[in-house]
Amino acid sequence: MNETYYCPLCSAPASFTLYERSGVPVQQHQIMPTARAAREIARGTLHIMLCDYCGFVFNASFEPGKVSYDEHYDNAQQHSAFFSSYLDELVHHLVHERGIHNANIIEIGCGSGDFLRRMVMADSSNRGYGFDPAYSGPENDLNGRLTFRQQRFTGAASIPQTDAVICRHVIEHIADPAAFLRTIKSAVTDSPRARLYFETPDLNWILENTAFWDFFYEHCSYFTPASLSFAFESAGFRVDALRLLFDQQYMWLEAGLNAKDRFSTQPAKSEQLLTAARTFARSVPVRLEAWRTKLQSYTRQGGVALWGAGAKGVTFANLIDPQAELLQGVVDLNPHKQGNYLPGTGHPIFSLRQAAAQGIRTLLIMNPNYLAESAKLLRELDSDISLVALE
Repeated sequence: MNETYYCPLCSAPASFTLYERSGVPVQQHQIMPTARAAREIARGTLHIMLCDYCGFVFNASFEPGKVSYDEHYDNAQQHSAFFSSYLDELVHHLVHERGIHNANIIEIGCGSGDFLRRMVMADSSNRGYGFDPAYSGPENDLNGRLTFRQQRFTGAASIPQTDAVICRHVIEHIADPAAFLRTIKSAVTDSPRARLYFETPDLNWILENTAFWDFFYEHCSYFTPASLSFAFESAGFRVDALRLLFDQQYMWLEAGLNAKDRFSTQPAKSEQLLTAARTFARSVPVRLEAWRTKLQSYTRQGGVALWGAGAKGVTFANLIDPQAELLQGVVDLNPHKQGNYLPGTGHPIFSLRQAAAQGIRTLLIMNPNYLAESAKLLRELDSDISLVALE
């Protein structure tokens, strides 16, 4: 008898299995100091289900206790000039287009605090409060205008008169997004003009591009624009804007408190989403085998490495080269990852200059958005390494 799974967002039964895989590393950004430790990382199961009713996608086998975020967790991306520029664009939008001035800003999942710092430095009257169990740094900075707490945001430590809540790439890590949003709603109830700004990957992009490397253990919740709007409206928020960013890969949602005491909403069921999910499920084995064949071909031409030791790179390496037999390693611009090892496989992580010195002939770029920046960095090194983007 098949087990019935229920959607964490709307509680309806979910019957369609989108993607399954066992033995996957439970964390993609954990710093692994030795190859042995990297190979011995805890593992879990992906059982990615699609809710028939609201279109929410979730990992039915996710176990929150397996994932821990501490000072050894590092998902910083600002070492890329391209990504840093993208962050500056977001800050400009929030400060100058959305008028976040003289504001108390909460950032949930602030990471290293880089984005919140930019928000506070962009306007000398802004004050920032960052929450993240993986934060490592001073508790206070910028003459007291920045405060960091090495903890999860529970709502109990809310800031009086909150003006803005920023939450970038966190909700996809939350197994119960409905409860998470209700916690935020409760925290800002006394701040009726508080605005919410959320960023999360777009499931539609993953499906349309058969990006199987974008399904990994840390991400237990996946949204489309329709299901993300449904989640916020169900929690009592008013969705004011939702647009796609980062070359359609991310969704950016802006919301406020709903003026009504109750808000009744119905999800927008989509046959198009189910069709895309079925196509994805059929296409993954074919594309996976095609990439194995390509990688073997590249290795015959010389050394091959991945570029990007983030979640995409970790997932791709564990699928394509689990025994670390084909890839010589992984290039990453984050100096804190260099000299360490890729979770799950134990591939060494090194700098671009080291890759060139080791005779790497081909670099597989995990995200095509970084192709131009990568080519520029290779030109500056006067390197003839070939770049291949995963598209």
